[in-house]
Amino acid sequence: MFKNALRRGIAATLGMLLTFTVCGSALAAPAPASDIAPDLTDQQIEELSAFLIEYGVAEDVASDLIAQFDEGTLWDSMDDGVKPVSTVTEQLGNINRTIETYADGSIAVSETSVPTGIPEGSPAPRSVSACTLKSGNNYQKNYTNCRADVNLGLIRMGFYFDYTSYNGGGGKITGYRSSFYTLIGGAFDNHRLERISQSAVRYSADASVAFKGFPVGWTCWMQANVDGTHAWTTHN
Repeated sequence: MFKNALRRGIAATLGMLLTFTVCGSALAAPAPASDIAPDLTDQQIEELSAFLIEYGVAEDVASDLIAQFDEGTLWDSMDDGVKPVSTVTEQLGNINRTIETYADGSIAVSETSVPTGIPEGSPAPRSVSACTLKSGNNYQKNYTNCRADVNLGLIRMGFYFDYTSYNGGGGKITGYRSSFYTLIGGAFDNHRLERISQSAVRYSADASVAFKGFPVGWTCWMQANVDGTHAWTTHN
């Protein structure tokens, strides 16, 4: 009886340990079958393939990435612990485009337009566009209607904000609003814009339907950051 009780206790303990899945900083129970995202539709596959190929991913690599994701394998571009193996920036008219390529072939794309009202030759915010120089002097400059935008193909998130930069260093986000997103392979809820510090604001959302490779409850986020000379985005 003692051995049987011991076996039951061990089994129960293992069952409790296997009940939770860790992904990044998120801790969530495995999703019930009804909360798991369905397989990608033909239209979603076409959209992902078009996005990848448009930015230089070979067709066979794009097909492999989509198949891997549909089976639950996370792309490197969505893992904040993985760094890109190459970064290419090109200028197209008044737009600077940066494409980060990861070891598995996945990409992260950011596009930046030089803010209007900025003297020619001044540094342009990276991964932030649509800025307008509202006012400024030798000490500080005030920008308005800037857009922070991160596009990974599967997830695109962004919002608009205003900020002040100081020539001596440092910066402050003075307003933020109007978040937007698109998503393939899951569903989000609990969207929020939160100030992390005076120079950083984060847009976050939680997975309400299990995103491929992540459990229900996983938090996806992107963030706008500013300092004395430029603005840029980060993401998980």
